[in-house]
Amino acid sequence: MLPPRLDATPMLDALLARLGRMVRAVGGRHALGADEIDALVQEVRIRIWRAHPESEEIERLPTSYVYRTAMAAAIDLLRQRRRHVERAAPLEEAGAVTAGSAATADAAVLAAELGAAIDRALASMVESRRVVVRMHLAGYGREEMVAMLGWPDGKVRNLLYRGMDDLRERLVRAGYRWPEER
Repeated sequence: MLPPRLDATPMLDALLARLGRMVRAVGGRHALGADEIDALVQEVRIRIWRAHPESEEIERLPTSYVYRTAMAAAIDLLRQRRRHVERAAPLEEAGAVTAGSAATADAAVLAAELGAAIDRALASMVESRRVVVRMHLAGYGREEMVAMLGWPDGKVRNLLYRGMDDLRERLVRAGYRWPEER
């Protein structure tokens, strides 16, 4: 006979009470509105509950896991917002492409390509470096990372420096160059 399943709600409440500020900060860094930040917190709650239905599992989740869940949920909310805006834009407003807008479009394509290259490079990194580098690229300071991840400053500093060097090497191998390297 299986043991009875424990209710995970109190553990989820405790986890989000402890890390809710971090989840809300992720929403703020992604320029989500107040309603969207509330939706983000709820989405994080649902994702954690679905992935870890047992309360014992929730108690042992590291801060970095909750952070990554919040980042993924925030990105999904931004994608939903973008799809909604794109569908709502009337066709008449699209207009003809002008010389200025073509340059802007080229810059947007190049930025999207670089973003995809960065994502590919990060995906091939060791997880601990990837988490710290993503946080750095999202604008978090080292002190914030130390507080959110619960890691010593030396570990975060080391992972950040090595991770940024690793990212740069991977991008150079992919054909991207920095201005001083041209």
